[in-house]
Amino acid sequence: MLKIQRLPLSRFDLTVLAVLAACVLALVGLAWRAGASVGAEDDLRFLYLTSDEQGRNHLFLIGLTPEGSLTEPRALTDGNTGVWDFTSSPNGETVVYSALSELGVGDLWAVSLTTGERTQLLACPESSCSNARYSPDGRLLSFTQRNMSEFASAFFSPPRLWMLDTVNGETGVIFPDSQQLAFEGRWSPDGRWLSYISPDPSGLGVINLEDGQTFLYPNSLGEAGVWHPQRNLLLTTNTWLEGEDYVTHMLQIEVESGEVIDLSGETSLVNDSGASFSPDGEWIAFRRKVLHGEQESRGKQIWVMRSDGTETRALTANPDVDYGNPTWSPDGRFLLTRQFPLLGPGIIPSIWLIDTETDEIRLLLEPADQPMWIP
Repeated sequence: MLKIQRLPLSRFDLTVLAVLAACVLALVGLAWRAGASVGAEDDLRFLYLTSDEQGRNHLFLIGLTPEGSLTEPRALTDGNTGVWDFTSSPNGETVVYSALSELGVGDLWAVSLTTGERTQLLACPESSCSNARYSPDGRLLSFTQRNMSEFASAFFSPPRLWMLDTVNGETGVIFPDSQQLAFEGRWSPDGRWLSYISPDPSGLGVINLEDGQTFLYPNSLGEAGVWHPQRNLLLTTNTWLEGEDYVTHMLQIEVESGEVIDLSGETSLVNDSGASFSPDGEWIAFRRKVLHGEQESRGKQIWVMRSDGTETRALTANPDVDYGNPTWSPDGRFLLTRQFPLLGPGIIPSIWLIDTETDEIRLLLEPADQPMWIP
């Protein structure tokens, strides 16, 4: 029986701590012509990571033409530091990434997709700044900061949630209590709410940035919340025992009322995760592992459903691979996902394209990981 309890937490008080120095402009030695971009205007574009011989991840941009062919990829980062994670601005003109050093500390950098120019947005000495996400208007960035200590590297230190104003460079902690831990901030479409992962107490937190009201929802997997593109609906997951099986279901939260709906079906023997709304909000793509029956598999497959939980169907059926979180193309037709073989030899991550109109699936890039469409 599904039980949901919404718990009040603390008040919100965004306190500005410091004003950053003016951003330093640094044009790196990329093979990039001023004003150049990948492909033509009608091409779809996406980002992805691939690693070098030292195991460092590097960020690339590539285009997908209307005919289905790939354009020449362009490197967005150099080979001196690795990329921990990245995100795109709402207008699709800028990518922000966390540049990870060998010591486990990371600064926030921005790269223009028009010129290739790189700018250091935030220096994070003796700490790791990551998980940056733009507000809907493109001005603010939420990010996670982990401070290095004499007992642990920044990578393993407790996380706290911060804000960066990309216009004036000001930063501030979101929670005034220095012991409040949170990470993986995600913005609601109207910019009024921010979801986050709370490690203690454990769950998915939601904070109203206008009045400070906060709530906590069960979230045993620690997945970041996924917002509907037009409404204040939030997707999360939770795990419980159903008979003799542990199941993970996708839950939809109406943040204004607190209403929770089980989109997986209350008695379904499945493990669901990695949800993504289509641009119009009508469909949800997600990962599903069926625990019993004809569609049972070792790895999670890609499924889609209506946003109300109806018309659920599988798009992949390869039991020997595990698919990563799917992401929708801006036109709402294609999905990108990472495929990872569960059996050797040749366990190499690769990026695949799924046409939701024809159900065709094909390999795009290998080795490659973490695909993300540019808006």
